[in-house]
Amino acid sequence: MTITADHIRNALDYDPATGVFVWKNNHRRPDLVGKIAGSRQSAGYIAIAIKNKKQLAHRLAWLYMTGSWPKLHIDHINGIKTDNRFENLRDVPRTINLQNMKAATKRNKIGFLGVSAHQGKWRAQLMLNGKRIRISGFDTPEEAHRAYLQAKHQ
Repeated sequence: MTITADHIRNALDYDPATGVFVWKNNHRRPDLVGKIAGSRQSAGYIAIAIKNKKQLAHRLAWLYMTGSWPKLHIDHINGIKTDNRFENLRDVPRTINLQNMKAATKRNKIGFLGVSAHQGKWRAQLMLNGKRIRISGFDTPEEAHRAYLQAKHQ
């Protein structure tokens, strides 16, 4: 069953200025009406159960406001995964979404975005127009990260 903008608008109120969804109608759980919808997931995003399936709140916000599902990826412009204000959301290709990363992921054991160990030294790497750019030969991960930030800025 496809979730439509009408279904979302009947079940939830969305405030584009705050990014918060509130239950307006919930047939299965009338006790939730008037309460904030959704919960934070392990990846840091807010998800709301619609028709027994968890949906990411930022994608629901796009559907609610535009009337159609996003065509690509919804990017949180300020990098805050829980900030679902409509002005903070944009429908972009995955490459642009990844360029907007502000910090290393939890899986990154080094702790610096764009930095990896390479042949006993450290290197910075990033993608630009589908091409991988590598800058190697740094003594510390901090130096490699500075080079990464400088290359990303350019």
